[in-house]
Amino acid sequence: MSNPRKIVVNDQQFVYTLNAQYDGIDGTSRVALTLFRAESRRRAFAFRFHTWEDVVAGSPLMVGIDLRYRETGGIERWNLHHPGRVRLFVLYALESGWGGNAETDAVDGIGVLEELGWEAEMLRPGNETTLFVSRATATAASTPSRRPTTDDC
Repeated sequence: MSNPRKIVVNDQQFVYTLNAQYDGIDGTSRVALTLFRAESRRRAFAFRFHTWEDVVAGSPLMVGIDLRYRETGGIERWNLHHPGRVRLFVLYALESGWGGNAETDAVDGIGVLEELGWEAEMLRPGNETTLFVSRATATAASTPSRRPTTDDC
């Protein structure tokens, strides 16, 4: 389990943990974002993200991936290590009625991202064609296979 981190949202103190587990059999990642009220770490609100995993980089939500926001068409980098992203999930939990008084069943984090307006279905296993992958492919495609020489001029 990761070390608990503190975050303040709407003048309320929360603690959260972020854990990732790689499944070497099917090449997927399971990320858990678990929220607690700072004063009581027994009744959690948990988000589970089941994603594909890049062999080199790891889980897209742990290293960062570009997601499109439907309302504006803008693209933003999503990384669950950024407190601003965690804040959105705390707000979602609070708006869902969680107050830290009762344990809840784990919620599909990718579904929540979709509900919040982000195009996130590409994160699910089997959907590896993403901006994250295509950016690496585009860079590799634009790299010359040999060094230019004076004969190229």
